[in-house]
Amino acid sequence: MIYPSHFFGMDGYAHPGDEPEHFISTSMDQYQKVTVGTGVTLRPWLQAFAWKTKTYSPQYILTQVSASKAHGGTGFLFWNAGNDYSKPFVAMPVIMANPKIYLRTQQAAATSGGGSSSGSAAKVEPVPEAHR
Repeated sequence: MIYPSHFFGMDGYAHPGDEPEHFISTSMDQYQKVTVGTGVTLRPWLQAFAWKTKTYSPQYILTQVSASKAHGGTGFLFWNAGNDYSKPFVAMPVIMANPKIYLRTQQAAATSGGGSSSGSAAKVEPVPEAHR
């Protein structure tokens, strides 16, 4: 579970919940280091709630998913205690329309060797204005 809002006072961020790219990327890199050679699939649970973040939105969801994929994630899951998945629901059409950015498909794994990308997150496509 990589919930940026739960990284209290880490890495010098006063509001870690508003830094999903940093905390997802850093966590995925660390998970890759500790699981190297094990054959483990890294499929993180991501934050789908607004606790301790002012920036929670469909764009927040897209940032988490793209950072996870760019740092070795294969798929993702979301969690929300209130079972409110409205933000991921709005983000999902953007994810599905841009699989190279958000999804690790068999075709993408075959062309990239299946490993993580260069270490920087891919360009995040914005949520259409009508869905914000």
